[in-house]
Amino acid sequence: MTQLLRSHWEEVCTRVRTHEEPACYDPWLDRISFVSSKDDTVVLATPNRLYVEWIQENLEPRLLDHLLAVTGLSYQISYELAPARPNHSPNGPTTQSDLQVTTGSLAPVTGEQFRPNPRKTFESFIVGGGNQFACAACQNVADNPAQNYNPLFIFGGVGLGKTHLLNALGNRMIARDPSARIVYMSAEDFTNQMINSLRFKRMEAFRERYRQGCDALLVDDIQFLAGKLQTQEEFFHTFNFLHGAGRQIVVTADRYPKDIEGLEERLRSRFDWGLVADVQPPDTETKVAILRKKADEEGIELPQDVAFFIARYASSNIRKLEGTLTRLLAMSSFHAAPITLDFTRTCLDGYLQVEQPAVSVESILTGAARQFNVKVPDLKGPRRTKQLVIPRQIAMWLARKHTGLSLPELGKQFGGRDHTTVMHAIRKVERLLGEDPEFKKQVELVSRTVGLPG
Repeated sequence: MTQLLRSHWEEVCTRVRTHEEPACYDPWLDRISFVSSKDDTVVLATPNRLYVEWIQENLEPRLLDHLLAVTGLSYQISYELAPARPNHSPNGPTTQSDLQVTTGSLAPVTGEQFRPNPRKTFESFIVGGGNQFACAACQNVADNPAQNYNPLFIFGGVGLGKTHLLNALGNRMIARDPSARIVYMSAEDFTNQMINSLRFKRMEAFRERYRQGCDALLVDDIQFLAGKLQTQEEFFHTFNFLHGAGRQIVVTADRYPKDIEGLEERLRSRFDWGLVADVQPPDTETKVAILRKKADEEGIELPQDVAFFIARYASSNIRKLEGTLTRLLAMSSFHAAPITLDFTRTCLDGYLQVEQPAVSVESILTGAARQFNVKVPDLKGPRRTKQLVIPRQIAMWLARKHTGLSLPELGKQFGGRDHTTVMHAIRKVERLLGEDPEFKKQVELVSRTVGLPG
């Protein structure tokens, strides 16, 4: 098995570089190496703990996916902290006492009580305008399981903190009741375990694990069940049993329930029984708070101008945002250079998209007002007449498409509106663009007025 995996390791790395984002992962792939394998565990060597943390959070899921694709087998990953080569360690040489093996965070679930990542708590979660509702809902569920919001469905883009909230919820529930039987897993793990149970004729044990042996079921990335009819059938009955027995169910997804293609309608309707909460990309201030907290955890002083520079141009994906900071800290240590704005610009050149938005919200509002013969202050104001709503919604859609601002940031630009209002406007415009040719012409006219690309 070891020889087989060693011969395929380069293929796994090539697949990651081909299918993912090379600029994000190349520096980390170059510093990890295959050591050995035993049973279902692959051991990789890394220079220090900084690498283990970043890889577990950002790269490990992709490595597991590509290992499965290359070998046809499911693995978990362990990390061996090996001394770094001279002059190549971001945090200095690793001492003998640092050598240990750390089991990867995505090991297959066995049905035992979930032990969440102790660092992912509500206290370590940065709350901003885009996630405060989802965070409050999770706290409510953790304090009052199966009472107010059951199920709780959290949706949002990749890397926005859904998994952190699920971990925090599990941590809080166990802290309140150490005997609580909390089962946390990804939808992919649920699927794989069901397949293995069918294969080895252990379906009764499988059902017992998730029905009788579970006080709360927390499932990450439920969209993975799309198109898997037999798995959906089993999850549907598990859901019904737990809900009927007064047990808490929390799931996350990257889309709203009705937008998950390949998901049976009866499951969609179950998710609508409780509360659906969205997580939106963080605004600049929230990203700065995330960066500063991460720097504090690493014992690094992060200058304010550097924090705002990274927050402005880095991805809204929180994992990539933190990865950008980790890269900067590593380069600072490697070059023994202080973290200044000039050093940051040089270090992250080509890594960040440092450019001004092609157009401002104000210019879009001005163009929409001119095209519909209304006033910009009225578009920002509270009035909701049809004469104002249509140009206001078109302006919101164009601003989202061409400025790259988050929904909360756009809400502020449009008279301090809530981000859900902006999201509703965007969805309505996208629907009308596909249904109403006249409406599409109006949007094109506003675009030309502002000088936007088609």
